[in-house]
Amino acid sequence: MTDLPKASVGRIVLFKSTNLDQVGNGAEEVPAIITRAWSDTMLNLCVFRDANAPLAVTSVGHESISQGSSLSWRWPPRV
Repeated sequence: MTDLPKASVGRIVLFKSTNLDQVGNGAEEVPAIITRAWSDTMLNLCVFRDANAPLAVTSVGHESISQGSSLSWRWPPRV
């Protein structure tokens, strides 16, 4: 695993789910705000779905450790 930025409350990440009800409107990834950082790779998130109310999800692992899981998050690319 590469070095990841430090996860902290209030930072924005991209949330991915195989459950379309969690992301909405056919989106593959949606923005989420970190509400609790259990570690730099395990987070609680407030997910901002396309055209739906925000959704709270807990204990979501970074994509590098969540292989095979239906939920994951990653840092957005720098632009």
